[in-house]
Amino acid sequence: FDWPSDLEPPECGYSISPHKNKQPLYAGRMLLEPDIDLGLYRVDAVIDWIAFRMETVSEHQAVNMHRRIMRLLGQIGSRSTCAVYGPKWKMRDRKWKRGYQGTKFIVQLQQPEPRELAWLMRELPKQYAVQKQECGLFPIAGIEVSVDFYPIYDPDHDQARRDLLRWQMVELLRRHVKFDPILTESVRGKPRAFHRDARGKGSSRKTVSVKLAKPNKTLMKEATRLGVPRATALPLNLRAHTQPPVDWTAYAGAREFGAMARIMDKKTDQKNPLKGTALSLADHEHRARIEMTLKHTKEEGAVPGGLGLETARDLFGFRFSEIRKMCFDFHLPTVDAKTLGKKRSPGAGGFEIEVFKRSGVYGVDLVQRIWNDMERQRCVNHEIAAKPDVLRKKGYLLAYEPLNRRVKDALARLTGYWDIRRTGASKAS
Repeated sequence: FDWPSDLEPPECGYSISPHKNKQPLYAGRMLLEPDIDLGLYRVDAVIDWIAFRMETVSEHQAVNMHRRIMRLLGQIGSRSTCAVYGPKWKMRDRKWKRGYQGTKFIVQLQQPEPRELAWLMRELPKQYAVQKQECGLFPIAGIEVSVDFYPIYDPDHDQARRDLLRWQMVELLRRHVKFDPILTESVRGKPRAFHRDARGKGSSRKTVSVKLAKPNKTLMKEATRLGVPRATALPLNLRAHTQPPVDWTAYAGAREFGAMARIMDKKTDQKNPLKGTALSLADHEHRARIEMTLKHTKEEGAVPGGLGLETARDLFGFRFSEIRKMCFDFHLPTVDAKTLGKKRSPGAGGFEIEVFKRSGVYGVDLVQRIWNDMERQRCVNHEIAAKPDVLRKKGYLLAYEPLNRRVKDALARLTGYWDIRRTGASKAS
């Protein structure tokens, strides 16, 4: 995109200084911190959609069920929309090439409201004869929770300035998020970015490439000698790390699995899967968004249930902080002060800074762990005397407390919004 020459680029600057953490692991390391004022943003957490399973005694058509539920929502003045799928999240029966008809359905509500959902849970059993499902006990098939960062409106800021603040936050989220390994361990789930152009053609890039045409032969030979597989050692090549354009959507986790995350520059809302439409948001509603999708899949079972969201009624009183560490957890990188001036050698601070520019804390953590494994093997071989550090879950990363605190507060407000006492819902409903 064209960027105004009078504005700084849509990414944050960084300061580097000795850290204040007194743990021995961080001795002699420097901390990278973004130069950004988090007070310029309003942070909100929302349930973007909730989907539950409903099984009826007799057969029904999904399209008719959709129309009836939309009429029910209209009766109470709801702004929510819905989609109705078959049991495999499909709208059409491939065998008969028609809209789904059967007894097992997934009902997905966009932007649900607590009182409205509680009312719908009581109303649906009156409209349909359901099998073995008490009022409000519909099993959750999936849920999407989002945390939004809105640039606070300032009349002195023109639209270009507000765009800059939003894009800086998109880049900040992508660089500093540390996803749970459940999202990134599988090959199809590794962090990546996706974009669809005006002609509808999609492009995808891995944040850290799992294939590289011409890796550094010397580096790969050394890694192999020390017992690190070639594919595992590829992140030690700087070219394996990619910084996607800010208007691309970042992903972690595979679509077909039970957990997936996205980071985006959000400009649309209220997508209607039936019509393929979406609402273009007003400029002041544009925001940076990070969202977590949890689904019940055949391979992995009830991922939401494993966190305590088994049925629709479990939303009322659920502590949304339970999912923070999976998707909404942010960290700062540290680098070795002694090697800060060395730029091209893995294990050197300058190299790790270059990696961080491209693939964020995800790439830095990979590189530091791979190099640590190689150093450990060198120690075993008596090639070096100093034992390398033992890297645990965080590695050399430090929690990005100011950003984590803003997210925690937003999730706490979402918990309060869905509290039983506030909504008037009960565990029976």
